[in-house]
Amino acid sequence: MSRLCILSLLVVACAFYEVYGCSCFFPPPKEKYIYGVKYICKGLNREAFCGTGSKFLAKAKVLQKTRKGGINGHVFYKVYLLRTYKASLQFYQTVYGRITTIQTAGNSAACGVNLQKGQIYLLRGNTRHLKNHIGLCAGIGLFSDLSYRKRRFLAQNGCNSPAIDYPYCERARH
Repeated sequence: MSRLCILSLLVVACAFYEVYGCSCFFPPPKEKYIYGVKYICKGLNREAFCGTGSKFLAKAKVLQKTRKGGINGHVFYKVYLLRTYKASLQFYQTVYGRITTIQTAGNSAACGVNLQKGQIYLLRGNTRHLKNHIGLCAGIGLFSDLSYRKRRFLAQNGCNSPAIDYPYCERARH
């Protein structure tokens, strides 16, 4: 009888918490055949790098971090935009001077991103209802960790240029 009471209390207690799950889909590398030999192409594709569904891609420095709503709430980052590579009109409506606020989930299980104050990041995300959102699946990272090819691509072309690919292919290993 006591086991049944404990089990019932445990089920009721768990019902009050939200359950999150973050899963990202990344397409596999493209395959190419040259004279019957299989190659794997890991090129820098503009659409994949700039994000076809994203509303903004920007190099930004984190100025401030604010958490609201506890661990399951949201985290708000005030960022200074150093350079904008891609932006929608909705994104520009949220920018005051060169400062804007970026929002993410409160923990990584809900695809939240943890940014460090003072660091410079390449941020990719969406703007909904005049709020900028980023997540784990968007490919957020330190700008200093970008490869030379990606930095060159951004400096020369940006994301608003016509589709230009810089593919490189390696012979597939058997």
